[in-house]
Amino acid sequence: MANISMDIIKELRERTGIGIMDCKKALQETDGDMDKAIRLLKEKGAITAAKKNERTVKEGSIGFCINEDKTQVACIELQCETDFVAKNELFINLAKNISKTAMNLNDNISVDALLNSKGENGETIQAMINEGIQKWGEKTVLADVKVMKTSGFFGTYVHFNNKLVSVVEFDVKPKGKCLEIANQIAMHVASEKPLALNREGIDTEAVKEQKEIFEKQIREQGKPENMIEKILEGKMNSWYSESVLIDQKLFTDNKITIKSLIDEISKESGSKATIKNFSIISLGL
Repeated sequence: MANISMDIIKELRERTGIGIMDCKKALQETDGDMDKAIRLLKEKGAITAAKKNERTVKEGSIGFCINEDKTQVACIELQCETDFVAKNELFINLAKNISKTAMNLNDNISVDALLNSKGENGETIQAMINEGIQKWGEKTVLADVKVMKTSGFFGTYVHFNNKLVSVVEFDVKPKGKCLEIANQIAMHVASEKPLALNREGIDTEAVKEQKEIFEKQIREQGKPENMIEKILEGKMNSWYSESVLIDQKLFTDNKITIKSLIDEISKESGSKATIKNFSIISLGL
């Protein structure tokens, strides 16, 4: 067996991020051959991943990437077993690197296709995840991927814990303060979680149910029959203003409406702006 120095063990650890003892064993098994040791560790990573496959994952991180002109966004959900690992810088960086790979693929990319795609280092995403499992010792799963493209631009917000991302799509090209305002709206979406973009977007059954609830409340209060319809209308308008993005007031300042912020984007861009869509990508949902 080759005499394995601490220097070569440290070098292998720096190149792989795997623990000292595992690096030492790999070098001993390969007679100190660095390339063979790296390959052996990768192979063991696949075995380790298979052994951990039955465990439950309930924590993780949302990997997020947006291109320079804000016309394309990629979000991936990387799950693990504990919050301790989810906060690990290596885990967070892996999630970000996977999202970068997703950016270069089709907007209808599947999880399986992404797992078989090669990352910036030339390895498949699945191999990168297997290597990660060796480093932090927990089951790790690529649970979801979403790639969005637009002819306008995206406003985005990433929560500090990397467990939630909100994306708002606008139909104009950003100029001036457009991006700043759009990102403010995206933060609002993350906070208030509107049910729909506009009134037409709310499920008709949900609207019917809410009307029935309000009407029952009004009748139980003994309001005059000829006033019920008007009171009901007022209550429904209040409900819409809380539930529909376009009708909401900014969560940080109720003197500012979302409509007024959209008008500011129109002014800055020089074109009539509208929100085409919004998405909330949240861990486990």
